[in-house]
Amino acid sequence: MALYAEKRIIIVATNRELAGEHYYKRLWIAIRNLSEEFSRRKWVDCCIGYFRDMDGAVEFQWPNGTPYLPPDWDNLFSDADARWLSFYLEEFNGSPKMRSNLYSRLRVFDAVIRAKWPNIAKRIQE
Repeated sequence: MALYAEKRIIIVATNRELAGEHYYKRLWIAIRNLSEEFSRRKWVDCCIGYFRDMDGAVEFQWPNGTPYLPPDWDNLFSDADARWLSFYLEEFNGSPKMRSNLYSRLRVFDAVIRAKWPNIAKRIQE
């Protein structure tokens, strides 16, 4: 196990942030754009792998400093083919066709974007 001089702290999004119209759309756009690199299943695998393999270098926390513990992966991503992700990414006139209220899934995607792609995360949080 590698030793890190300083652990990176990633603050996870709250339900309120994820529910915000502009935040929701910017997150949707980011996931859509990154989905050009990943299949549905690979997106889910990327998120699970990131949490599993961070090796103590990153700690996820709620805004109040409480550690964020990711939900049970089998319950969160129970659809092995991740078909729900295709539905989430559908668009109508450049906007999400439907709105997902599964904030636990969106939070995981958002947290991984904040950790792996901080420049993209900054644009989501603007």
